[in-house]
Amino acid sequence: MLNAVLIETERRAYYSVPATVGWGTLGAAAKAGMRGVVRFSPYIGLAMTAADLAGWVRDGDWFNKGDGVPDRELTGPTYWCFEPAQLAIGGTYCSDNAEQLAAWGRSQIIDDTLPPAAVTHAYVQNSRVYLQAKLPNGTITHQVNAGPRTTKPFTYHTPEYREATVVTEQEMAESIANNPANLYTMLHDTSGKPHQYPEIQAALNSLAGTIGQQTGTQPEVEGEEVEPGQEEPGGPEPQPDPTGSELPAFCEWAKVVCDFIDWYKAPPEETTPVKPEWDEDVAEQQEFTPGIADDGSCPAPESVSVWGTDLEFSYQPVCDLAVMLRPVVILGGLILSAFILAGLRNNNV
Repeated sequence: MLNAVLIETERRAYYSVPATVGWGTLGAAAKAGMRGVVRFSPYIGLAMTAADLAGWVRDGDWFNKGDGVPDRELTGPTYWCFEPAQLAIGGTYCSDNAEQLAAWGRSQIIDDTLPPAAVTHAYVQNSRVYLQAKLPNGTITHQVNAGPRTTKPFTYHTPEYREATVVTEQEMAESIANNPANLYTMLHDTSGKPHQYPEIQAALNSLAGTIGQQTGTQPEVEGEEVEPGQEEPGGPEPQPDPTGSELPAFCEWAKVVCDFIDWYKAPPEETTPVKPEWDEDVAEQQEFTPGIADDGSCPAPESVSVWGTDLEFSYQPVCDLAVMLRPVVILGGLILSAFILAGLRNNNV
């Protein structure tokens, strides 16, 4: 029950009229929301929740029932294929097993001129797949064949392939409406105003006509009719971003949300721990002592001969400096550690 406020001359009156909104209208609104139409954005959460409860799978900006069968990987080396030009099929179908393609093709001969008594034959002969439609008297009225090839088409399906069933708009609307708490969101936009669906507009116009007959003053129904199935329904529309591109579908502008949902619903992957390789023949490690020796003594001076003159370079000044800086370095490390511990403690509060 939606209330309509109609203003008459010199007085205000309140009327109500029942209106029934069809499943198709509500389902089209859900699909528009998933496409990114701002007016119907509240439907996004409703549709995704309903799909999750029903076990449906998100497919682009809509959903399917997850009952599809994927293509089988063909390994060759020989392939048999039927093209759309040979059969009334949506795409090329191939198999690396001639008998499998023949069995699949048995149900694919479509010819409206054949009588119901026609018999379809499919067989393999001389490495070719034959499909025949015969009349009861043995006359062949339709025949196609596929020969072997060594390369696969760029795009194809295998006989196992079955496209997933798309969720209808009515199924989506009924699933959302199973929860009565969703009804208000289904019938109102983001500002809380009722959607002027065609059914709502018709009910309000009928009410306005009745009031006009009773009072002699024909009230006007404000608001533009909203048709969810249209690409550009009346009222506020998605606004372009500063770059000029149109508002993308839900899972494009909320990719993080969709990726998280996919990750959460996916079964955990089984991982095998990797055992590190150990080389038993590794060369013996050579000792190297940079700078001051392990016993704390300074390295021996280095002697260099330059133009016949022996020059000696002593590490003692560097060692003396290191000894002087050692307490400063240790104190700095202690202060830095204290700051790190204090920061971690504050973050955990």
